[in-house]
Amino acid sequence: SLFRADPLQPVEIVPANGIPLGILPLDYTAVCVDPVQLMPGGWIAIISDGIYEAPDSDGRHFGVDRTVRIFDGASDHTLAAILQKIQFSTDAWQQSRAIQDDQTIVIVRRTRGRLA
Repeated sequence: SLFRADPLQPVEIVPANGIPLGILPLDYTAVCVDPVQLMPGGWIAIISDGIYEAPDSDGRHFGVDRTVRIFDGASDHTLAAILQKIQFSTDAWQQSRAIQDDQTIVIVRRTRGRLA
């Protein structure tokens, strides 16, 4: 997963330290995630491995770094525009070959409100 806690900060990677979501039945005691506090305009993106591992014709993965660069370059875009750019980029990377894995992204942005 990726997040930008504040719109003026760089994109950061949320370290994966547990079993990927959907592998086993959901057991909240097994979820080990450090809390992320979002400021207004901040967001978090949950991204399936099908995005990162999308292969090109030589079998190279699309990768985390390429995904981070897209998010970094789209800080003033709408979430829909960011998703569209990721989809276009992974499609171009795969050269329109059949998708081999699910490619799912969920983005949540904090719009306003005060901190509790």
